[in-house]
Amino acid sequence: MDEATAGAALLENRLDVRIARTDLDRTAKSLGLTRVTSVVNGLHVAGVRNSETGESTQRGFEQWSRMSAEKRCDIVMEGCRIMRQRAKDIAPIMTMEQGKPVEESRLEVIRAASMIEWDVNEGRRAYGTIVPSEPGLMRFGIKLPIGPVAAFTPWNFPISSPARKIGGALGAGCSVIIRASEETPAACAALVE
Repeated sequence: MDEATAGAALLENRLDVRIARTDLDRTAKSLGLTRVTSVVNGLHVAGVRNSETGESTQRGFEQWSRMSAEKRCDIVMEGCRIMRQRAKDIAPIMTMEQGKPVEESRLEVIRAASMIEWDVNEGRRAYGTIVPSEPGLMRFGIKLPIGPVAAFTPWNFPISSPARKIGGALGAGCSVIIRASEETPAACAALVE
């Protein structure tokens, strides 16, 4: 089995979207899905559910921001470990969607895990500051999560670009809503998974 066929089979197994090739647009619309087509070969590769995510992102923010920076870091570091283990599985998905060589795609996944780890570890060092002030007054600044973050990503680095955006936000205690490129949504979904 060649890499493209293996990638297609993996992608089909990974995404739990079973839509017949005939009348795809009508079927996708009736299921509340947006049809996603590969820019490499023009084939239908996924269906992305259209849903309101603002409320769930806010609920996620309320829980995530209350955790200590150490606990958030531990959770994300475990996710990065899993991402590295799955790099060989994620690479064919990126290759099918975008056309990068499989090895380059695998290295992008590993690089993305490193970026996320660095950003999340910086969240542990978000120290406050004490500002010199008049006698009898004490001024200080503390760094707090500000709320859900919206991240929009391009097609050309479907794993690295989202990693740069979500790592810092998660490290700071913010929840993230990510909008993957329409050309490469499955790679971003594999990152999040």
